[in-house]
Order: sequence, then structure tokens, then C-alpha cells
Amino acid sequence: MEINKFQIIRKIAKINLLRKIAINYYGIFAKSDHKLNDKTVFSELEIDRSLQEINEKGYSLGIQLSSDLLTEILDFCEINEVCINRNKDNKTLISMVDETPPAIGTVFSYTNTYKNCEAVRNIAHDPKIYEIVKNYLGCPPKFVGSQIWWSYPQLNEKGEKIKTHLYGYHYDIDDLKFLKIFFYLNDVDEDRGPHVIIGNTHKKKNYFEIRNRRLTDEVANDKYAKQIKVITGKAGSGFFEDTFCYHKGTHPNKRRLLLQFEFAINDFGHQNDDN
Repeated sequence: MEINKFQIIRKIAKINLLRKIAINYYGIFAKSDHKLNDKTVFSELEIDRSLQEINEKGYSLGIQLSSDLLTEILDFCEINEVCINRNKDNKTLISMVDETPPAIGTVFSYTNTYKNCEAVRNIAHDPKIYEIVKNYLGCPPKFVGSQIWWSYPQLNEKGEKIKTHLYGYHYDIDDLKFLKIFFYLNDVDEDRGPHVIIGNTHKKKNYFEIRNRRLTDEVANDKYAKQIKVITGKAGSGFFEDTFCYHKGTHPNKRRLLLQFEFAINDFGHQNDDN
């Protein structure tokens, strides 16, 4: 039943009027048992500015991990094994992995980041984060999960980049409405696979956008050139994003480590890394 509900939600979310009605309906009955910390770990985070930018553009930059939080998360990543291709029976330490994965398309991700890393839990239960998400969704949000993963260069035997849908523009339909928070855990410049977002495509979807959940770079550059934002940043820098916007990850020439949190109206159990 839950899978069917998710499929129905995905269809509704594409149609502007139905999406708005459904959000209002769920908002009336939404409840959250998400406990909050007494103090924020983001003292400089401006709630009103962040909320205004997310509403207007679909994203907001400027959230920053403290050096202590960043160090704690990196220590977690160093001493815990990663799953190879999300197979929980096939694990290794990231220190055993070369800068180029042993096989094309290999993904390295951690499990139980929320359960086993206190720094991740502190971020998930931060009162400022919660306030921004609650106001953006318009109801008490559900924390649906955290994830940490490494992105590696995808090269063929000739050392050439492989074309893959993983690095193409698309928008997510995880729920009727949802919000993600991303943190770069190592320095990310244009050579290390920065995230790219097409701002102001998270609101009403026009007919073209309803029919085309994925875009080629050529179409994106032609239709949305002035709205494209490439997000680079130092280790610990982060951003809020409604990934109902068109967005993509770019192909890294060096490995990148990313932390993601997601809050939504409904929790379908698809976004956590629990083992």
C-alpha cells in the first residue's frame, strides 16, 4: 500500500493545482515527533533570509558546519566501512579505495549515518534547520533520512569520461513537497563535481516541464541560461535545496564527499541509509 501511495503522490506532484490541494490537505493533519536540540549548531544561520531565498529561487547558500562538526563527520567516514554499490554485504574502508574506483560506475556510501554519528544527529535535530523546513513545507516536517556518499570520476579504459544519467539535469519527486540540505565534506571547486541548480523551477511546472523530468545540457542552457547556478564551496559549506528544481551533479575529476539530509511531508522510507 505504501508503494502505491508513493506512486500516486508522484503523479499528483506534477500537476500544479492537485499538488497545492494535496499539500494543504496533508498540512492540516501533519504531525511530527521530531525532537529538537536546545541549542543550534548554526549560530550565524539567518532563518528569514534562508526561507526567503528558498521560496524565491528554490535554494539558499550560506549554511556552514563548524570545524568540530566537520572533523567528527570526517572521522566517522574514515573509521567506518562504505558499501560498494549500496550492497550492505560488500564493504570496505575508503582508505583502501584508489582515487579511481575499481569498476566503472562504482558508488561508495555509508550506512547508519544518523544512528552512529552524533554530529549527523545534531544537525538533523537542529532547531534552526527545523524552523526553516517547517515554514517552507507549511506544516510539521518528517525527517526522512541522512546519507553520506563518495562520488568518483567515471572513466572508461581510455581514461575518457562516461556519459551517464547520473550527471544530467532532472528534478526529484520524493513527495508532494520536501527540502534537502547538502554539505560538502571536502573542498569542491569546478574540478570536483560541483552541484548545479536551475533556480526558480521549483514552483509551477509548465507543460514542457511536466513532460520533461530530465533535460539535456543543450536544452537547459537554451531555456534557463540566466537561472543556472554552479555551487562550489570549501569543506563544511552547505546549502538548502528544493530538488523539485531542475538540478544535476557534475562529473568529478577528483573524488567528492557529500552529506545530505531530507525533510518531507510524508516518509516513504526511501531516503534513509538504515541497515
